[in-house]
Amino acid sequence: MLLPMPPTLATARLLLTPVEDDDLPDLHAHWNDPQVARFLWDANPVPTSTVAYLIARSRQTFQTHGWGLWAVRPAPPAAPALIGVCGLSPFDHGPGVELLYSLAPTHWSQGLATEAAAAVLAHAFATLGLDEIVATTDDANTPSLRLLTRLGAIPAPRVQVGPTSYPCFTIPRPRYAP
Repeated sequence: MLLPMPPTLATARLLLTPVEDDDLPDLHAHWNDPQVARFLWDANPVPTSTVAYLIARSRQTFQTHGWGLWAVRPAPPAAPALIGVCGLSPFDHGPGVELLYSLAPTHWSQGLATEAAAAVLAHAFATLGLDEIVATTDDANTPSLRLLTRLGAIPAPRVQVGPTSYPCFTIPRPRYAP
């Protein structure tokens, strides 16, 4: 069964729209920014084909599960430039759904990643009825570790990816969520 069009999520300062093919150049540039790629892609270049695949996978998971990746932009009347991405993705290292987020360095330390992630989690728990979300990060990514703490993430067993292990967390459905 295909679900209706994925929603646009709005916060006080942000507009989150499902990623689309038109976002490919901006998303490719964003994920290849050395400061963003340092933790998100282990500093490896992200090919255009990978970005296109992730946009297509997001479109598919929106259609089948109601979740995917949202392009993060400043709320109107600000310029509609992509400043990041936030959303949910299949967890590639076990069962579950993973919270993903990245933000342009010029927008760091303003609470915007927390704001975007909170909107995505509210949709996941209140609208979709998910019970738990998984999140991973790097040990050295202190801002991401702080963000996960603010979101109520609980440490879980580390995830092994090749020779490296990463901190893993679960974010449970809040008790007050429907």
